[in-house]
Amino acid sequence: DHGCFTCAMDDGFRIYNVEPLVEKLSLAHNESGSVSQVEMLHRCNIVAVVGGGSKPKFAENTVLLWDDKQKKFVIELTFTQPVAAVRLRRNKIIVAVRSRIFVFRYPDNTSKLFEFDTRDNPRGLVEVSPSTDHQIMVFPAHKCGSLQIVD
Repeated sequence: DHGCFTCAMDDGFRIYNVEPLVEKLSLAHNESGSVSQVEMLHRCNIVAVVGGGSKPKFAENTVLLWDDKQKKFVIELTFTQPVAAVRLRRNKIIVAVRSRIFVFRYPDNTSKLFEFDTRDNPRGLVEVSPSTDHQIMVFPAHKCGSLQIVD
């Protein structure tokens, strides 16, 4: 709903509420290290974190899911390449690396559902629809200038 935004920083990460502008969550450097990416799951307690930056505690090829209710990391996914992007849905984790997109089932029995090859995608371009009716995902296709749309 765009009511919050995240900040990945060298001393952890922070989540802010937009209206009114107040800090909602802060995870210090001693728990997360420096962070390259943070992705919220709507306005709930789950946050995806990717290590990186100047003082990382976790590798840049690892996605960790922080559960703010439990105050701990509950899932760790490691890849052979650095993570370029992470997207969350209520029932899926989508991870983009340079030439591949991974889709995982979540939260019960976390496991890989699909894997898609893409053209070179260093920025990790991938988006998922927020709709509960249609779970559409879009990412760069093999042909330059084209998109792959998956339902």
